[in-house]
Amino acid sequence: MADASNLASVPASTTHGTEVKLAKSESVQGINAQGVEAELPSAIANFIAMYQKLGKDNLSLLDEVYNEQIEFKDPLHHIKGLQQLKHYFAGMYENVLAIKFDIHQVDISSGQPQSLDVRHASVFWTMTYQHPKLAKGEPIEVEGMSQLKFADKVMFHRDYFDGAAMVYQHIPVLGWAINKIKQRVATDE
Repeated sequence: MADASNLASVPASTTHGTEVKLAKSESVQGINAQGVEAELPSAIANFIAMYQKLGKDNLSLLDEVYNEQIEFKDPLHHIKGLQQLKHYFAGMYENVLAIKFDIHQVDISSGQPQSLDVRHASVFWTMTYQHPKLAKGEPIEVEGMSQLKFADKVMFHRDYFDGAAMVYQHIPVLGWAINKIKQRVATDE
């Protein structure tokens, strides 16, 4: 398992007093279950660092972060296994012009009594990406949260985000319909 210094050399992000530092010589910080700032476990530091540099040409970085039996869920997909996850990312990154993740907060909780070596983390982020067929190629921002279960590597990853904000409302006819529905719901309240 590579440590964060092998993957990271990215700027720090700070929100709500939570510091996430990924530069080689700096410590990586998060908030533990008691609300105390603490150094992030290497699996989470590696996860954050990987997403700062992941692209279609370096999908092998997934091997350093995810367990072979990874279970990955998001509002659009449910994937089991590292090879399937690589295939998913290859397809997703194929047409993306640019993608960036800003990490805002990392919360760490300790493992369950029956499995003290397994821990949980919540990573709050904003993804900014550009796709030539969405929003006329302009940047799209989506806020989300990743729920992670990990030991030495991440074994469960579930992303929570608004699928409409990410994809659907940027498709011409579908986007118009979604915006009309949102307007109607807002005026009915």
